[in-house]
Amino acid sequence: MRAVMSISANVAEGAGRSSRTDFARFVDIAAASTSEVEHHLIVAQDLGVIAPSVLARLRADVVIVRRMLFGLRRALLAREAEEQAASRTSVREELVDPELFH
Repeated sequence: MRAVMSISANVAEGAGRSSRTDFARFVDIAAASTSEVEHHLIVAQDLGVIAPSVLARLRADVVIVRRMLFGLRRALLAREAEEQAASRTSVREELVDPELFH
């Protein structure tokens, strides 16, 4: 149960961070928690606590969540890179006096 709660808690904490890079780091931690959840599900099935069919369904859900998290992480980092590139271009434009080229 702790690992499952950790997924959403890390996403929530990351969303409150000051940069997309920090947010992406917490999303990465949340994605790692999906592996822990998957492990616990396998152990539960091995112990006979859940049926193999239940394990298969839940593992499929975990894979979907993991893919969504990796997609979010990728989008956050791409957006951060775009903003940094735009910022560098903007700073260069400010440093160059257009009158020098007339």
